[in-house]
Amino acid sequence: MPINLGKGGDDLIQLAEDLNINIVYNANPNSLDFSQAKLTLEHEQGIICEKALTSNY
Repeated sequence: MPINLGKGGDDLIQLAEDLNINIVYNANPNSLDFSQAKLTLEHEQGIICEKALTSNY
């Protein structure tokens, strides 16, 4: 399976719906990690999160 590293954008919904994207790299602020990871996973794409998805206070 070829890996396409040349696509990016600022519309996460459009990226999540793109069938040519296999994985999304999430390097956004902690406050957006869960919602963006959930959206990506709901579209059956892989995701790499730069930070932890959960934390203990």
